[in-house]
Amino acid sequence: MSEDRIQRQIEFIIEQQAKFTTDIIELKQGITELKKSQQQTTEHITKLADVVLSLTNIVSDHASQMAALVEQGKETDARLNTLITIVERHISNPNAHEDEAGTG
Repeated sequence: MSEDRIQRQIEFIIEQQAKFTTDIIELKQGITELKKSQQQTTEHITKLADVVLSLTNIVSDHASQMAALVEQGKETDARLNTLITIVERHISNPNAHEDEAGTG
């Protein structure tokens, strides 16, 4: 092998080593960026999980409130039906109330 050829091979190896070093640096930078991005994603997921849990609690509270309102509505309907019955009796026979008051 000639000295010239050896010199070219050495230069080629040095160039390849420089490219390899540059590629390693770029990969390390990429990994660092990915780590930051992964951390941000983890933080966002944690926040979303907290929001979902909060919304779940709100929905549960609203379900309880709705059940209470339904019960109150049933009670209101019963009282309203009683009032309607009394008014209907009074309208259909207005003297019945006076008779009841006079006999009492």
